[in-house]
Amino acid sequence: MKKIILIILTAFLIAGCSKPKEYDAFGQEITPDPISDEEKIVAMINECINTYNDDKVIEVQEQYSTTLPALPLELTALPNVENYSQLIKEETIGTNADHVMTLLINDKYSLQFQLYEPLNSVWLDSKFNFMVATEQIIKDDPTFNKEKNILDELLAKQEKAINLLYGSGITLGNQDPQNENYYEVQEYHSIDKIKAIAEETFTNKYLKTLYDIAFYQDNPIYIEENGKLYATESTTSISTGIPYNTSYIIAVSYDEDQLLIDLAAGYGDDIMPQIYRITLADEGNGYRLTNSY
Repeated sequence: MKKIILIILTAFLIAGCSKPKEYDAFGQEITPDPISDEEKIVAMINECINTYNDDKVIEVQEQYSTTLPALPLELTALPNVENYSQLIKEETIGTNADHVMTLLINDKYSLQFQLYEPLNSVWLDSKFNFMVATEQIIKDDPTFNKEKNILDELLAKQEKAINLLYGSGITLGNQDPQNENYYEVQEYHSIDKIKAIAEETFTNKYLKTLYDIAFYQDNPIYIEENGKLYATESTTSISTGIPYNTSYIIAVSYDEDQLLIDLAAGYGDDIMPQIYRITLADEGNGYRLTNSY
């Protein structure tokens, strides 16, 4: 009998010392996650690293309809994370992330993640960028004089070309007598003239979609009639959002008919550590931007 009483008392003591159950707002019991946040973060970052090391970036981009940052030109592979202590925990101030973690790749490059609960997928619950130690960039490095000059010229042209294709920054005159929503363009008198300006800046492949909007879709931005060019009114002004600083080119690479440029952004000497990639294509008559930057 004493033995039975002892067993019953022990059971009551164990029950009384156990952690009380927790419930969510809908009354459902919250069960503890067997995997810690630290373990989840390491797994997410390693999934990202393996995607680059296994050359599966394009596959992931297609699967998740996203664009991943380009692997810096001076890197060929990324180190895996063996444990959480390898990561540097950063302040989350200025972000809406739950965790900001940095992985040092070498003394020049790092990979920074902004991670969001519930930390299930690196592709759905994070964003990340490659970073550079800005003090290791040589300002106006003469090694990159040629590439800097090419890029400076194209970046200077792109804002005008993009605005022109969207009907912005032009002077409109008399209304088209046959189309009340169109007005005569004062500076340019043909679609070919606008195309010539755009084709000095962008590749033909990139311009195809822009040309459809500007000239060929139903209700296009421009129409040409009786030797005159007409356009719809536009109040849109398009400007580049990232202040690329060509004085801070990090690395370049020539890949078949493409010129790849890694560089930093910022004003003057106030440079941000995030690395940006600009891709130029050789169209046979010079390099052109493959996108708007």
